[in-house]
Amino acid sequence: MHVEPPASPSRKPRQQLPGWLKWFFTGFLILWLPVMLCAYGSQNMLWLCELGNVLLVLGLWLESRLLLSALLVGLLLVDMGWALDFAVALTTGLHPFAATANMFDPALSLPVRLGSLFHLTVPTAVLFAVIRLGYDERGFWLQSAITAVVLPVSFLVTTPATNVNWVWGPGGCAPQTAVPASVYLLGCVLAYPLVLYLPVHLAATRWLKKT
Repeated sequence: MHVEPPASPSRKPRQQLPGWLKWFFTGFLILWLPVMLCAYGSQNMLWLCELGNVLLVLGLWLESRLLLSALLVGLLLVDMGWALDFAVALTTGLHPFAATANMFDPALSLPVRLGSLFHLTVPTAVLFAVIRLGYDERGFWLQSAITAVVLPVSFLVTTPATNVNWVWGPGGCAPQTAVPASVYLLGCVLAYPLVLYLPVHLAATRWLKKT
């Protein structure tokens, strides 16, 4: 009589992202979050980049192609702009995108200013993770949906003085008055995906899509 051998236990899927990367950003988040909350308050977490730090840790531990792909399209161009603004400010004192004035504000403590350097490390980690896991085209739509929720919330619960996600006007300028505030907000909800997310999505679809 032929007896089938017992089935071997299913193997646990091999992790594709290194453990040190997950623990590094988890530790960073644990240290970074209370510093930023004390300095800027809870409303500051509505910034898409700040929210991205929390989603990054979640995406790394879950090894979620979808979530990490959404972060890639949402953060890459924005953080490249931040890095350029910082570099130009260091060399010339000018802020072309009005994005890094806080880095040179002596009223802010050094830990708070150093905490903003995540704009350099987080997109690098996201890009590394997406190269490892592959790009999920649905990330563009997920990030666009997140933006469509976060921007109106930012408009409702913050003030023009903080201008979270630039929902009151571009950069560090005074609130715009060219069009009604609601029209400007709608323009932001549409422009963010088309101007900031779509170019990264198209490039990632071409070069990083998982086969």
